[in-house]
Amino acid sequence: MDNPKIRIKHVHGGEDKSYLQQCYFEEKGHTNGFLFFTKDGGRILTYPSIITSGQDFSFKLPSIDGQEIEFQVTEFCISDVEGAHGRWSVPIQPGDDDDGDPETGTFQAPGGHPIELSAGASGSA
Repeated sequence: MDNPKIRIKHVHGGEDKSYLQQCYFEEKGHTNGFLFFTKDGGRILTYPSIITSGQDFSFKLPSIDGQEIEFQVTEFCISDVEGAHGRWSVPIQPGDDDDGDPETGTFQAPGGHPIELSAGASGSA
């Protein structure tokens, strides 16, 4: 069975939050290390390349104007049963038209193996 996709469902914060909506994490094998993907299944290169719970990471995504947006994630926690959550930020880039404040926010991605979720269901009527 494939590892479950832990899809980001709730994102709060500045305008760049829309880039994170529906992205997902998927465990690499059974290593407690995760990879990060776009909502369409394209791999997002992260630093470090394998993400683990309790570890900060960063990545870049293309923006609608063709530039790259660099995201940083802190306070990251993930498990295939509990899901994932953390804080995201986009540091101020030279030439930004912003008011000098970086964009920040939080995200949540519910977890749960389909087998574990259905294991509690009763087969009796």
